[in-house]
Amino acid sequence: MLTFRARLFENAINRIEPAVSVRQDAREMKKSAAGKKKAPAPQATPTNAVPPLRILMIVAENDAIPLCKVGGVADVVRDAPRALAAAGCEVIVLAPSYGHLHALPGAARCTGVPTLPSHAGAAPVLYDCPAKPGAGSAGVRNIVVDHPLLRSHAIYVADSADRPFASDATKFAHFCRIAGDAIRAGAFGKVDCLHLHDWQTGFLFALREFHPDFAFLRGIRIAFTIHNLAYQGARPIAGDDSSLETWFPDLVGVEWSRRTAAPHRDSVLRDPRWPACFNPMLTAIRLADAVHVVSPTYAQEVLLPNDPATGRCGGEGLDEDMRNAAAAGRLHGILNGCEYPAGRVPPKLDAARLFGNVRDLLPSLLHSAPDEKRRWLPHITVLARFGNPALVPSAEKLLLTCVTRAAGQKVDLMRTPVSESVAGKCGVSALEQILRDLGDKGVLVMISSGEHDIEDFLTGLAVRYTNFIFINGFAAPIADALYASGDMFLMPSSFEPCGIAQMLAMRDGQVVVAHATGGLKDTIRDGTDGFLFSGGSLVEKADNFAAAVRKAVAMKISDAGGWAKMVASARAVRFEWSRAANEYIAKLYLPLK
Repeated sequence: MLTFRARLFENAINRIEPAVSVRQDAREMKKSAAGKKKAPAPQATPTNAVPPLRILMIVAENDAIPLCKVGGVADVVRDAPRALAAAGCEVIVLAPSYGHLHALPGAARCTGVPTLPSHAGAAPVLYDCPAKPGAGSAGVRNIVVDHPLLRSHAIYVADSADRPFASDATKFAHFCRIAGDAIRAGAFGKVDCLHLHDWQTGFLFALREFHPDFAFLRGIRIAFTIHNLAYQGARPIAGDDSSLETWFPDLVGVEWSRRTAAPHRDSVLRDPRWPACFNPMLTAIRLADAVHVVSPTYAQEVLLPNDPATGRCGGEGLDEDMRNAAAAGRLHGILNGCEYPAGRVPPKLDAARLFGNVRDLLPSLLHSAPDEKRRWLPHITVLARFGNPALVPSAEKLLLTCVTRAAGQKVDLMRTPVSESVAGKCGVSALEQILRDLGDKGVLVMISSGEHDIEDFLTGLAVRYTNFIFINGFAAPIADALYASGDMFLMPSSFEPCGIAQMLAMRDGQVVVAHATGGLKDTIRDGTDGFLFSGGSLVEKADNFAAAVRKAVAMKISDAGGWAKMVASARAVRFEWSRAANEYIAKLYLPLK
C-alpha cells in the first residue's frame, strides 16, 4: 500500500496541467492531455502510514491575520497554505509580531514550546494567531514571534538613501536566527520542508551553510520563493552596525575583518557586484534546494541581464546565478492563483454610488496618512471635481481603472514620453497621451500611494485633466469597487513577476490592457480577454501602450458584441490555487531529503 506521502506526490503529479495551460481553459489544453485520467481522490491515511507533509513557511507578511500585509506577497501567503492544506499538507506560517500582532484579539501563547535561546537578554515567545474571517483553514496554523529585536511595529522601515535596508535587514536577520532556534527546539514538531519567501528570509541559508548550530537544517529540504527579484536586501559584510559580522559574529568562527581565506564562504556570501556586501537574496538562490519564481514567463526573463536601452527588466544583476539554478534543475516557474469564492457577488456600483463612496472615504484616507500635508492637493482636486456636477463622471462614460502602488515598476511606463509623431510635440508622457486620446469619452480613476515623485506626477495630471481622478492613498472598499465596476483595467508594469491585480479585475469582468511581461503574459490572451503591448525600446513601449488603450476604447464604443465576448472570456478564466499547490508539492517540496 502506498504511504500518504507517496499518494500525495502521485496525486500532485497527476493534477499538474501542462505548463502552457496554466489558465485551466479547455481550449488551450494540450491535445496530449485530453485523454488523461482524472486523479483519484485522496484516501484516508492508514494508521501505520507516514503523517501528512508538514510545511513551515517563513515570511515577512501574512494577510491571513490582521495588520500583517503590505503588498501582494501577503495575499499569496494567505491563500497558498489553504490550497496546500486542501491537498493534504499541514502548513505552519511563521512571521514576526512586529511588537503588536501577538496582542491581537484571540492570539495566545503557543503551548508545549520549550524556552528558546535568549538574544539581547530576552527569550523569543511564539503566539498562535487566529485567522481573519474567511482567511482560515483546517490544517493551517498562523504563528508570530515576539522579541524586542523585532518590534519595529511597521513591517518595513524606510531608511535613508545612504543606508538602504539597514533597519529591515537587522530585524529579519534576527528573525531568521530565532526561526532556526525554534525549529531546532522542536517548536513546530517535525518539519518536512521549509518554504522561505523573499530576501527577508535569505539569512537562514547563510546560517544553515556556515553556522555549526544550524547544520541540522541541511537535512531539511528548503524551497525559496522570489516574489520580486528587484528587492535584494544587500548590506555590508562588516564595518557597520547593520552587517553580517554584527548579526552573526560567530558565523563559521572566523572574524570577517581578518579576511581569513574561506573560498567557499566568500563565493557564496559575497555579492560579485559589491564584494564588500552580503546579499541575502543571492545567497538564497545559490543555496536553496528549489528556487521558485511566480510565473513561467518570469522564470525565463530572469535568465537574461537587464537592458536599460530596451527597457528589459531581467535578472536584476543575478541572472548568472538564476541561469545556474535553471541548469541544475532547481528553478521553477509556477503561476500564483486567485480566490474564486462560491456565491461571490462583485461589489459593482453605478457611477453615482461609486464616486459618492470615494468622496465619503477621502477624509479617512487623508488623515490616516503619515505625511498628511502631501495629500491635500490631490484630495482637494478630487473634491473640487465632485463639487462641480458637470465634472462628475456619468454612467454613460467609459470607466477606466487602475489599482497599483506608486512605484517605478508599476508606473515608469506611464511616465515614459511617447514619440513626437504620436503626441505632436515632445515631452508628453504615455499616461497624458492616453488622457488626451480619451477626452470626454470616459474617465480614468486610479488609487495609489508610494514614492513621492510618482505621486506628484499623478497629482499634476489630475489637476490638468478633468477625465483623470487620482486617489492618493489606499482603501480596500474603493479598490474592490474599482475592480468590480470598471470597464477597462490598466496595468503597464515594466516587469511583473506574477501580478494579482489583473486576476482580480478579470474575475469581475474587466478587460485588461497590460505590458506583455511576466505573469501578465501568462494570464492575458491578447485580443481574447485583454490587450497586450510590447516594444523594442522604452519609447516604443510607451507608444504601444497608448495605442493599445486607444484600440480598446474604440472597440468598447463601436463593437458591443465583440466587447461583450471579451468581458465574458475575462470573467470565465480561472487561475486556481489548487493547481499551484499541486505544483508546489511535486516541484518544490518532493522528494524530501
